[in-house]
Amino acid sequence: MKKRNLYYIDESGVILNKDKLFLYGCIKTDSPDDIESFFVSLKEFLINQAYFENVRQDLLNRNFHAVDDHFDVRTRIYEKLPLLNFRAYFVILNKESKYFSNIKDQGEAKIIEIMLKKLVLPRLRKNRDESNHFIFEEKIIQNGSLQEILNSIFSPFENYDLSFKIVNKQNINLAIVDYFNYLIFNIYKNIICKKKSTEQEVFKFNLLKEKIGFIEVIGDDFKYLSRLGNSSNSITLENLK
Repeated sequence: MKKRNLYYIDESGVILNKDKLFLYGCIKTDSPDDIESFFVSLKEFLINQAYFENVRQDLLNRNFHAVDDHFDVRTRIYEKLPLLNFRAYFVILNKESKYFSNIKDQGEAKIIEIMLKKLVLPRLRKNRDESNHFIFEEKIIQNGSLQEILNSIFSPFENYDLSFKIVNKQNINLAIVDYFNYLIFNIYKNIICKKKSTEQEVFKFNLLKEKIGFIEVIGDDFKYLSRLGNSSNSITLENLK
């Protein structure tokens, strides 16, 4: 039987606002049921703990979301992520760059298409003999639609064993890419702003960097860091800077 891969893809930031960056993250796994079991079990555990009584209703009403979750909930998730079976990939757009100034007039849809191709196409080509299934979190896009972008990206691969769909935040496994995006977004925002990341951010990055396959930065100084890279392009905070 073919190996079956699931890809969870979501963005962090907004393209046409004052954010310093915009990124897309992708989580690849062949064990989606294990990831779902982790998040379901963690939620059940947390809502039954007196310590989390003040956030119990939030946990009941929604899935995990790094920006909104209690600090201690985030800690519980980050400490377990290294034990789950997945690989992470990121494409970061530096919006403080001349490159972004030159392309922003092409519109949000075109920029997203550029970024998603950098995430999706290498995964497809590398795993062409496997069964690949892509899950994107829904997003409203100015002057276009995510569905149209995905149709364009995937149409050349109609002979591959693949599928793709757009889902809302109720898909609990999207929490894994949301949590990774949250960390990488904050780390790289500090780099752009020439600020020092907190000790906790540095600790989390170093804890999780072995789970990252690549980080590609689009800007005036294009950068590609890889899990298999040498000393100058391996995934470290110093190289990311």
